[in-house]
Amino acid sequence: MFQDYFSKLGEVYFIISIRNPYSTGHYGADNWIKFAQYQKYNLEHLNNVISISYEECCNDIEKVISKITNKIPELGKIFNNNHQKNNNERCNLINSNKVDRVIDKEKKNKILKKNIDLVKYFGYNIID
Repeated sequence: MFQDYFSKLGEVYFIISIRNPYSTGHYGADNWIKFAQYQKYNLEHLNNVISISYEECCNDIEKVISKITNKIPELGKIFNNNHQKNNNERCNLINSNKVDRVIDKEKKNKILKKNIDLVKYFGYNIID
């Protein structure tokens, strides 16, 4: 629907994002599966898709910037204003403490193991 509408105005681009199902705290695995199914559909059916993960945004923002500017060179240079402090020390990564956390593993595994293909589709693994 968005693609059809906005393509009347010109080229349309989509950023599709997903997060490790184990690190999500505010919703369970059943919601992650639902959202992942939407994102899989988007990846397979939309044109001009840029796929990023939450983990990439936290750990390697330069890679995310590169994905965006490679797909949409018209944007020009995107600056990472959070890259360095005035004293040339690297800034703390945003939410880096939440990237590798595992919440409700046993509870989530009951649902994730039934949907292992979807978990793997996004590059994640079941944690036993």
